[in-house]
Amino acid sequence: MKDHLIILLFLGFSSIGMAQITNIPDPGFEEALIFLGIDSDGIVNGQGFTSDISSVTTFLIHGLALPQQINVTDITGIEDFEDL
Repeated sequence: MKDHLIILLFLGFSSIGMAQITNIPDPGFEEALIFLGIDSDGIVNGQGFTSDISSVTTFLIHGLALPQQINVTDITGIEDFEDL
């Protein structure tokens, strides 16, 4: 029984470590994703979880009342928004 528990814990932690990541090199684009609640880690770190963005069906930044001036110059990462 103890061996089964150890194996289950290992599998659980290994799946967490293998999360799919999408590169988001533009800090402004990532700030907008965070503001919209799409980038769940809430940190501007050049990446986001693919699982956060793959099911987004609509995306609008133009005219968005952001809390500070955010300039988006590169939308690299948009290719992983599979349901847009």
